[in-house]
Amino acid sequence: VERLLPPFLILMFLLYPVVTNIAFEGFPCYTLEGGQGWLIADVTIECGASEEHAHAVLLAWLAVFLYPVGLMVLNLVLLLWAHHAIIQKKPTVLSRAIAFLYREFDVTCFWWELAEMLRKFLLVGLFVVVQPGSIMQIALGTIVCASFLMVQLQAKPYKSKTDDFLAAASS
Repeated sequence: VERLLPPFLILMFLLYPVVTNIAFEGFPCYTLEGGQGWLIADVTIECGASEEHAHAVLLAWLAVFLYPVGLMVLNLVLLLWAHHAIIQKKPTVLSRAIAFLYREFDVTCFWWELAEMLRKFLLVGLFVVVQPGSIMQIALGTIVCASFLMVQLQAKPYKSKTDDFLAAASS
């Protein structure tokens, strides 16, 4: 566990935005003037009544629940299992193995990586399919970014003040 879990978590962390975006590509459609629509990810699939579209949407939902949601739940479970060791600063095999998830954060904000994952899930995944190209999409993205920024400025989750400043500036 101590040797295999850290590289696995790092790989999953690096792939998270890309895979989340790809998982959500199974939903949006181009809608033409006649009302007919085609899946953006595969324009050979007609949206709506076709069985192929229903299959593509089912696969997209499966991908969303397996990877972005599943990885958030896995990280939540790992952090909850190790939270006593993290808070009390008494390392266990599990807490050392998942240190990648919390070591840059203050002890009180050991869960902050989950908040970052949620932000990525919303911005890179979910909001990509909410009325693409519309003002509503921009407004929702802006509201989420501003909300996360306000929470981040209050929580100051990083151990380093420089990291807090850099994270706030980039948000």
